[in-house]
Amino acid sequence: MSAGPRKPPDEATPEIGPSLRALRKQRGLSLQQVALATGISKSFLSLVENGTNDITFGRLHRLLTLYGVDLADLLPTREPTDDIVVRGTARRHLYSPAPGMDVFMASPDTRRNLLAGIAVLAPGAWMTEDSTHDGEEWVHVVRGTAELVLDDGETTVELLAGDSAYLRAGRRHRLGNPSAHEAEVITVLAQG
Repeated sequence: MSAGPRKPPDEATPEIGPSLRALRKQRGLSLQQVALATGISKSFLSLVENGTNDITFGRLHRLLTLYGVDLADLLPTREPTDDIVVRGTARRHLYSPAPGMDVFMASPDTRRNLLAGIAVLAPGAWMTEDSTHDGEEWVHVVRGTAELVLDDGETTVELLAGDSAYLRAGRRHRLGNPSAHEAEVITVLAQG
């Protein structure tokens, strides 16, 4: 049994897709206009908005930038909490970038210079596409094994529990769990 963070049973996973659709419509944009502005295909955007496909952080960041909103604007509002401490039992589920992969917010909110998250990767779970974004990223494996594929597959790095990796802005990367055991990974993005 896993000791990793889990969604509280009474809390539904936020529906990012419908929220993205609402933002697009509020701004009077068509799927085609958003596709042209972000470089994300119209068909993929439609799948995400309908909740039938997950989205990587890099693509999500492009959409948030276009809409002029923050990630917190997509999450259900909650009663104000401590602006310093995030209790393990109070972590908010952000999204699932791939089947078997869940990302939980480890920062009090997303309006800070650093955005920390806890990713739980089921055995064999992989991000479905490479991610790239502004800002730098630090990755640390808390338990299990993770594999980091860099630069369109040119480099693959195995990370064991206790290992860390540091990525510069714009470097293409994909994270996965090649093992038969669940992995837990901390990611910290310096937004920039």
